Amino acid sequence: MMTENKLTPGSNMRWESSRMILPEHRDAWNKRRAVTKRLPKPLLDEQRLQELFWKLEQIIGCPQEYCFSYWEDGEYRTFSGRCQSTLPVRQLLHLVNDDDIIYISFDVLIDITEK
Repeated sequence: MMTENKLTPGSNMRWESSRMILPEHRDAWNKRRAVTKRLPKPLLDEQRLQELFWKLEQIIGCPQEYCFSYWEDGEYRTFSGRCQSTLPVRQLLHLVNDDDIIYISFDVLIDITEK
Protein backbone atom coordinates (compact mmCIF):
# COMPACT_ATOMS: atom_id res chain seq x y z
CA MET A 1 0.00 0.00 0.00
CA MET A 2 1.36 3.35 -1.03
CA THR A 3 1.25 6.40 1.25
CA GLU A 4 -0.64 9.36 -0.12
CA ASN A 5 1.30 12.42 -1.20
CA LYS A 6 0.75 15.47 -3.43
CA LEU A 7 1.49 13.55 -6.60
CA THR A 8 -0.71 10.53 -5.92
CA PRO A 9 -3.37 10.29 -8.71
CA GLY A 10 -6.84 11.26 -7.46
CA SER A 11 -5.39 12.97 -4.39
CA ASN A 12 -6.58 16.37 -3.33
CA MET A 13 -3.58 17.08 -1.14
CA ARG A 14 -2.14 19.56 -3.61
CA TRP A 15 -5.00 21.97 -2.84
CA GLU A 16 -5.43 21.23 0.87
CA SER A 17 -3.61 24.40 1.88
CA SER A 18 -5.91 26.62 -0.21
CA ARG A 19 -9.18 25.74 1.49
CA MET A 20 -9.61 29.13 3.09
CA ILE A 21 -12.11 31.58 1.63
CA LEU A 22 -11.77 35.32 1.67
CA PRO A 23 -14.60 37.42 3.14
CA GLU A 24 -15.12 39.12 -0.24
CA HIS A 25 -15.55 35.74 -1.91
CA ARG A 26 -18.03 34.61 0.75
CA ASP A 27 -20.06 37.82 0.34
CA ALA A 28 -20.10 37.41 -3.43
CA TRP A 29 -21.15 33.77 -3.04
CA ASN A 30 -24.00 34.73 -0.68
CA LYS A 31 -25.21 37.44 -3.06
CA ARG A 32 -25.17 34.97 -5.93
CA ARG A 33 -27.18 32.45 -3.90
CA ALA A 34 -29.70 35.15 -2.97
CA VAL A 35 -30.15 36.10 -6.63
CA THR A 36 -30.76 32.51 -7.68
CA LYS A 37 -33.46 32.13 -4.98
CA ARG A 38 -35.48 35.04 -6.39
CA LEU A 39 -39.09 34.34 -7.31
CA PRO A 40 -40.21 35.22 -10.83
CA LYS A 41 -42.58 38.11 -11.44
CA PRO A 42 -46.16 36.79 -11.37
CA LEU A 43 -48.22 36.82 -14.54
CA LEU A 44 -51.91 37.26 -13.82
CA ASP A 45 -54.55 36.31 -16.33
CA GLU A 46 -57.03 38.82 -17.72
CA GLN A 47 -59.88 37.72 -15.44
CA ARG A 48 -57.75 38.11 -12.29
CA LEU A 49 -56.63 41.57 -13.41
CA GLN A 50 -60.25 42.60 -13.93
CA GLU A 51 -61.12 41.39 -10.40
CA LEU A 52 -58.26 43.42 -8.90
CA PHE A 53 -59.22 46.57 -10.82
CA TRP A 54 -62.86 46.19 -9.78
CA LYS A 55 -61.80 45.86 -6.15
CA LEU A 56 -59.54 48.92 -6.51
CA GLU A 57 -62.45 50.97 -7.79
CA GLN A 58 -64.40 50.01 -4.67
CA ILE A 59 -61.71 50.85 -2.13
CA ILE A 60 -60.10 54.04 -3.48
CA GLY A 61 -60.49 56.72 -0.83
CA CYS A 62 -62.04 54.31 1.70
CA PRO A 63 -60.92 54.88 5.31
CA GLN A 64 -60.70 51.10 5.89
CA GLU A 65 -57.27 49.47 5.67
CA TYR A 66 -56.54 46.59 3.31
CA CYS A 67 -53.60 44.22 2.80
CA PHE A 68 -51.96 44.64 -0.59
CA SER A 69 -49.78 41.74 -1.74
CA TYR A 70 -47.21 42.58 -4.39
CA TRP A 71 -43.94 41.39 -5.93
CA GLU A 72 -40.70 43.34 -5.48
CA ASP A 73 -37.12 42.30 -6.28
CA GLY A 74 -37.89 38.58 -6.41
CA GLU A 75 -39.92 38.50 -3.19
CA TYR A 76 -43.59 38.64 -2.35
CA ARG A 77 -44.38 41.43 0.10
CA THR A 78 -47.47 42.83 1.80
CA PHE A 79 -48.43 46.34 2.79
CA SER A 80 -51.32 47.17 5.11
CA GLY A 81 -52.90 50.51 4.47
CA ARG A 82 -55.38 52.56 2.48
CA CYS A 83 -55.44 53.17 -1.25
CA GLN A 84 -55.26 56.95 -1.42
CA SER A 85 -55.44 57.21 -5.22
CA THR A 86 -54.28 55.75 -8.50
CA LEU A 87 -51.99 57.34 -11.03
CA PRO A 88 -53.26 55.81 -14.30
CA VAL A 89 -50.74 57.54 -16.56
CA ARG A 90 -47.83 56.04 -14.60
CA GLN A 91 -49.86 52.91 -13.67
CA LEU A 92 -49.22 53.28 -9.94
CA LEU A 93 -51.20 52.84 -6.74
CA HIS A 94 -50.69 55.43 -4.01
CA LEU A 95 -50.91 53.54 -0.69
CA VAL A 96 -50.65 55.07 2.78
CA ASN A 97 -50.79 53.99 6.41
CA ASP A 98 -49.88 55.70 9.67
CA ASP A 99 -46.15 55.11 9.19
CA ASP A 100 -45.44 54.94 5.49
CA ILE A 101 -46.39 55.97 1.97
CA ILE A 102 -45.57 53.70 -0.98
CA TYR A 103 -46.31 53.47 -4.68
CA ILE A 104 -46.96 50.06 -6.25
CA SER A 105 -47.08 49.41 -9.97
CA PHE A 106 -50.25 47.80 -11.31
CA ASP A 107 -48.30 44.98 -12.95
CA VAL A 108 -46.76 43.71 -9.67
CA LEU A 109 -49.98 43.73 -7.64
CA ILE A 110 -51.01 40.19 -6.70
CA ASP A 111 -53.91 40.44 -4.29
CA ILE A 112 -56.03 42.79 -2.17
CA THR A 113 -57.63 41.46 1.01
CA GLU A 114 -59.44 43.01 3.94
CA LYS A 115 -57.36 43.52 7.04
